Amino acid sequence: MLTTEATAPAAEPEAPAATLKAPEAAAAPALTTEPATGPTWEDMTKGLPEDLRDDPSMTSIKNLEALAKSYVSSQKMLGKDKIPIPDPKHATQDDYLGIFKKLGAVENVEDFKFNLPEGVAEGDLNAETMSALKEAAVKTGVLPWQFEQIFGAYMAKANEGAAKTDESIKAKQEEDSAILKKEWGEGFNDQVGRANVAFRELVPDAADRDRLVKEGLGSHPVVLKLLANASKYFKEDQFLGQGEGALAGYTPESALQKAREIQGNPDHPYRNEHHPNHKAAKQEVANLYKAAYPE
Repeated sequence: MLTTEATAPAAEPEAPAATLKAPEAAAAPALTTEPATGPTWEDMTKGLPEDLRDDPSMTSIKNLEALAKSYVSSQKMLGKDKIPIPDPKHATQDDYLGIFKKLGAVENVEDFKFNLPEGVAEGDLNAETMSALKEAAVKTGVLPWQFEQIFGAYMAKANEGAAKTDESIKAKQEEDSAILKKEWGEGFNDQVGRANVAFRELVPDAADRDRLVKEGLGSHPVVLKLLANASKYFKEDQFLGQGEGALAGYTPESALQKAREIQGNPDHPYRNEHHPNHKAAKQEVANLYKAAYPE
């Protein structure tokens, strides 16, 4: 049956709704304990010429970073006053002296100034010896501060040795004195006095007597006993300082001179109260004054 109503066209099927889809994640790299491959420092230096590779300055460089730091440091040094180090195999003394002069060594002895150790004065030192030491220091390029420390160390040891020697001598003198005090008892001072008079009689030269004393014979118990025994053969007035205004061959004038020499000598037993011959030396001076001013 015919109809005038239009028929609606059939609806088209709807397209499926669009959906977002995340891309698939890339697979993660597999973990491995194998170290990254690459040339080592040893491999890198193998290509260097042998003289460069074996140069001592390369021993402290262990990697590329150290090489770069060394290069930068050397570049910063360019233009500064550098002191080249000579090859020890071929260097002469003059090569080293040139370096020492750049470091402050002087060329003339007159310019060689240094401080003496504490407690040491210029007058205490032998002028000839000090002059020779300074000349040697200048000749070899020793810097003044180096010489100062070396000389100071030497003086310290020398003084230490001298102090030990003095202590040893003093101890020996005390030991010798104790031996005689034990043997002579209350007559010790008298015996020592007689020994000193015999000493002057038998060794009339003062220089010879001083030498014997300095060599330690002046306090040796055997020598003192020998002299004390020898004194038995001298006249009594030689011990009393009497007898024609003389003491053991001294005139009044020479006796006075001798007494003053003894009193003015800082090394004489008269000036050392610890010396075993101190009392005898005081008696000797007293006798000399008796001879110089007889009543």
